[in-house]
Amino acid sequence: MINNGFTRKKVKDLTLGEKLRQIRSERRISLNEVSKKTQIQINYLEYLEAGKYDNLPAEVYVKGFLRNYANFLGVDSDYLIKLYDREKGIQRNIKKEKEDRPFSRKKLIKISNFVIVSKATAIAIALIMVFIAAAYLYKEINKFVSMPRLTIFEPANEITVNSDEIWIKGITDKDCEVFINGQPILVNAEGGFNEKINLQKGANFINVVSRNRFEKESSVSISIQSDYEEEVANGNGESGEVKGEQEVKMKAEIYVDSDAVWLSVKIDGNLAYSGTLSSQVSQIFEVQKEISVTSGKGNHTFIKINGEEKGALSEEEGTIKDVVFKINE
Repeated sequence: MINNGFTRKKVKDLTLGEKLRQIRSERRISLNEVSKKTQIQINYLEYLEAGKYDNLPAEVYVKGFLRNYANFLGVDSDYLIKLYDREKGIQRNIKKEKEDRPFSRKKLIKISNFVIVSKATAIAIALIMVFIAAAYLYKEINKFVSMPRLTIFEPANEITVNSDEIWIKGITDKDCEVFINGQPILVNAEGGFNEKINLQKGANFINVVSRNRFEKESSVSISIQSDYEEEVANGNGESGEVKGEQEVKMKAEIYVDSDAVWLSVKIDGNLAYSGTLSSQVSQIFEVQKEISVTSGKGNHTFIKINGEEKGALSEEEGTIKDVVFKINE
């Protein structure tokens, strides 16, 4: 064999967890920041990066985590999900091979070691096993065919408030996802949730949806009238009330054409929205001076100013930060 002086080196592909850590490290983003922005529990993020897929919840939730994680990082979610499916399949095959290995001679049980039981005892054991299996099957079928529980404690329907915000408090079944006006919110281990939302002056319609792992949904609609009027100083330096419509100089509408895009919106320097926006809904903001938008997919995020289409935030794929629209004085 001719030695040409070169040494062959095997290139190892990065795993899903290694890719996530690499991208996160390059952008100097901590797991705590990812957890806060994506609302994914930090221990689930650690399991994803460590490849401990058996410690994660059902695959439908894991793939949702990966979509939110990818949107936050500004990378292709389909690619990450394909990596996960491949590695999950490899782990499953390895586990199956270990389970299918023949027992060693030391673990073989001689026929003489079996205890001979009576026919009645054997029948009783069989009936117990059948009963346990039937009870488990009934429980799973009942979960599949039934809608998830959804109870709203606060606020009551068709009330009038003198505020520009309100808390939505309620409870659903464990392991359910909850959405308010199409936006996912945080649900604790017992199924409880407590989320503050902004109100516009006048009529506000709030839709709360709970979805279980079988894609069954329950929803509650709430109508709230807001009579909030912000106090501002008049020309004499005295405090007076001016209707919201008189103060608003610009109305901005943000929408996307992708399944889910992570957004952060600041109005006049204050954070007004942070979360995932779907293509079925849009967000409308009233602005006095300027609006700043950060998006995980700039070329899939669009904005209208006072009804005039301004187009996408960016022409390129990936994250775009702090795109500012100001009112012309």
